[in-house]
Amino acid sequence: MQLHPLQLPSYTWYITKRKIESVLLWPLIAIGRCWGFLQPLPKQYEGVLFFPFYHTGGAEKVHSQIVQALAAVQPNLLVVFTRRSVDTTFLSAFEVSGIDVIDISRKVDGFKNLAVNVLYRGKIAQQLSQQRRCKWVFNGQCNFAYKLSIWLPKRIKQYELIHSFNSFSWIRIPYIECYEVSVTVNQDIVDKHSAQLNARKAPYQVVNRLTFKHTGIEVQAVSVNSNKYVATPLRVLYVGRGTEEKRVHLNAKLAAKLAAIAPNTFEFHFAGDVAHAIPISLQKYCVLHGDIKEKQQLNSLYSDCHVLLMLSSTESGPLVTMEAMLSGLVVISTNVGFAYKSLDADQVVDVSTNDDALIESVTSKLLVLNNDRMRLKTIGLKNHEVAKTTFDENGFKNFIVGLLNI
Repeated sequence: MQLHPLQLPSYTWYITKRKIESVLLWPLIAIGRCWGFLQPLPKQYEGVLFFPFYHTGGAEKVHSQIVQALAAVQPNLLVVFTRRSVDTTFLSAFEVSGIDVIDISRKVDGFKNLAVNVLYRGKIAQQLSQQRRCKWVFNGQCNFAYKLSIWLPKRIKQYELIHSFNSFSWIRIPYIECYEVSVTVNQDIVDKHSAQLNARKAPYQVVNRLTFKHTGIEVQAVSVNSNKYVATPLRVLYVGRGTEEKRVHLNAKLAAKLAAIAPNTFEFHFAGDVAHAIPISLQKYCVLHGDIKEKQQLNSLYSDCHVLLMLSSTESGPLVTMEAMLSGLVVISTNVGFAYKSLDADQVVDVSTNDDALIESVTSKLLVLNNDRMRLKTIGLKNHEVAKTTFDENGFKNFIVGLLNI
């Protein structure tokens, strides 16, 4: 189990630390409350949602799905973004829902803005206290919202969504008791959090507050062109960010290795802001598309490719695996998240395998798929059928709408 630098030995220590911090921060909170009293929100809202980002990412796409689902039945909502996004990929997905969106990231993001961050906790706590129609607050894995949670009135029910076992798993501990329900996306993540809290002797009602519901994708009428499976070269795709846990450099190393073994036989495509994660010496083996903001353009890239390669060290879904399966791609994935469990065993590699062995294993799989195009087609079409019946996003959307009693 990964450790957070601020790990403490018991749940009681976390609560004690939080209470001491609250006393020390109270002067700034009080000033912020006065500010919020003098500058109330311009209208009354039924609910407020806090998210860190709107840039490229599976979590951000899930958050936009939640907002759109809620807005369809109750558009009188407010979304607050609290961290600087590196691009605007999903901003329009939040805005087109018709709800109000504000971005306070320039004021509260970063250590240099710590004092202002605390002032904003007081300000927003007061603004929400004056919201007589506001019934709930939803926290989509947002640090600011955790720190805000203890200052909100009890009549406003709070809910959280946590995507994986990560640094937020430690940050959230002092604030769990503020939430009515905590939601994640698979049973494995529930188990990891339960083990974490039990090890710190957290109360039963805190340990058992977490439930799960699988996320999903729009299972629209995607048709797969069977002729693509004989097209050359074999196109291998990565979609996502270039963050450390994605291990994009392994995809690039595979591109270089296969270029040496079988020149002009494979193409490695990358969609997303990943150039910084790929060594300069390996970029010549890669087709870098950058961020793709148009849905149709991304769907076209899925349609043109044969294999999705996801070698992440940690995931919650991921959504890109589901999207690739729906488009009829073979997926080679590490055994993280929950989507890989819908893949045949020969599409899965062990995340604990060292890098060299992992590259050898994936190289072998790709060579086999390139040489046996009927196998490529059979697996791809099976993945398409599995995705249609397994990954419909409506189940997750309806769960969130029901959770918030809208």
